[in-house]
Amino acid sequence: MAAIPGHRVVVFIQENKTTDFYFPTMAAWGAAVANRGHLLEAPPNFDQPHDRNAWVHYAMGDYPALDAQVNNDTVIPYYSWLAKQFVFCDHHFGSGSNSTPGHMLAIGGQMPTLKNPPFTGPHPVWDLPSIFTAAEAGGVSWAAFPDGSGYPTKFYKSLATPPGSAEVYPPKDFIPMAKAGTLPHVCYVWSPAGYDEHPPHVSTPDYVTKGQNLVWDRV
Repeated sequence: MAAIPGHRVVVFIQENKTTDFYFPTMAAWGAAVANRGHLLEAPPNFDQPHDRNAWVHYAMGDYPALDAQVNNDTVIPYYSWLAKQFVFCDHHFGSGSNSTPGHMLAIGGQMPTLKNPPFTGPHPVWDLPSIFTAAEAGGVSWAAFPDGSGYPTKFYKSLATPPGSAEVYPPKDFIPMAKAGTLPHVCYVWSPAGYDEHPPHVSTPDYVTKGQNLVWDRV
């Protein structure tokens, strides 16, 4: 399959949100999401346990889960506008694991691990296919813009070594390439730390706003 001339697909990937948590008011627009009321006008300002171990203890009744939803029309108004103006994927499900497996599922269709590899020091590199190797095989140009540390493309052998590594760019290159019209046909773009909407470990009340505004600026 060849790329369609003049068309590009750009995917912006953020962190640690579920559809029901982030877009409850879309239920009024016919989306298959829950709206349990009592919506938060600001996102939780700390990171919740969200690995498989936390889910197992929740399922065993050891402790309850945080039952919270944000008012997307006030917390993430730009995303809400996109959802209502264009299209909204309401049948989206996470992997029920840490962040890294979710990212690898998103670009590779499979998870070689159910937990995060070490964030410092040596890390695993898996010889696995990805959306980018599929694009390459189909003659479709592509680029990946991971965060400043190379996350998560650094876990893929085909993206961490030549020739694939030549199509992996730092996040700062995205806007200049977009303005210059040099983006390839398929791009996956991650946000640097502090702008990926990942709940903070220390108080950062504007962490979601900063992430949304970076995506808005990129669009």
